[in-house]
Amino acid sequence: MTTKLRINGLLGSVPKLTGENYLDWKFAVQMVLHCAECWDVVSGKAKKPKKPEDLTAWEEKAENALKRQFYGTHSLGLKGRAFVDTVLSFADQLRAVDVELSDDDVIDVLIMGLAEEYSALAAALGAVTSDLMIKEVVGAIIDEEARIGKPLAGKEAALLAKENRGNRRTITCYGCQKEGHIQRDCPEKKEKASMALDDLAY
Repeated sequence: MTTKLRINGLLGSVPKLTGENYLDWKFAVQMVLHCAECWDVVSGKAKKPKKPEDLTAWEEKAENALKRQFYGTHSLGLKGRAFVDTVLSFADQLRAVDVELSDDDVIDVLIMGLAEEYSALAAALGAVTSDLMIKEVVGAIIDEEARIGKPLAGKEAALLAKENRGNRRTITCYGCQKEGHIQRDCPEKKEKASMALDDLAY
């Protein structure tokens, strides 16, 4: 079994981080990083070498550690905007060190790493046959986060409605950037979907 296959198998065994399983999660992540020979870099034990001949190996280990964090974001147990921000942050860090990372790679991590509550969205995004853009996926995740948020009931809802009556803000679509609707209700998105269906029909 190659090291890469063994590492991928270990990544799948890392539990999602919750408030109660931090020690188990930490141990599993450390084992994956040890197996990938990245733990010394991640933990700070291995300092950046001064000799140019040693620098290449060190940079490769640092790059591999960052890739593992990026592709393992799902195990952090983050949801919605926090998950999106973390994935995009890792993607930016990888690109900053000249790692080739396509938009499709980022989209795959965003979709495949969604929490269980977002499974319907993940299935819908996975079924899209046209090319998705990162901003569309991010907008869909944020819209879904708002949709599945817990609604207020009874007096709380009435008080909040009364309080916010004068504080109306303009809604802006994440897809087309126009005001007055959210991405889920975007007429341009619906038009693209309709055109895609027409293309499939022919």
